[in-house]
Amino acid sequence: KDVSGNHGGKQDGWLVNLAADGERISSATETSSVSDLKNYPNPFSPYQSGSTNISFSLSSSENVSLKIYDVEGRLVTTLADETMSAGNHQLQWNAEDENAGIYFLKMETVNESETIRLSVIQ
Repeated sequence: KDVSGNHGGKQDGWLVNLAADGERISSATETSSVSDLKNYPNPFSPYQSGSTNISFSLSSSENVSLKIYDVEGRLVTTLADETMSAGNHQLQWNAEDENAGIYFLKMETVNESETIRLSVIQ
């Protein structure tokens, strides 16, 4: 599927790397300007804990896109698509309109992308 909407219906290719903890999936470049992309709590319940806090750091100011996808690659929501300054950033996702399951947060900058897994429970 064309999950980014940038390829005129052609399929996107994803290279997936799982860390030893099974949580982090990444395809970042060696000259990374993004660090510490994570969320807490994970798993989370929009009905119990309310939301998950998404945090990351940027080493320089740049355009950042943060999007949530379901396991079938459908865009669920766009959390941000804007220029952000260097430093620490924090956003929240409450997922109150979503079903329990696995979701993916994809962060993209001009030179890299990183994806982490989010678990929504009831």
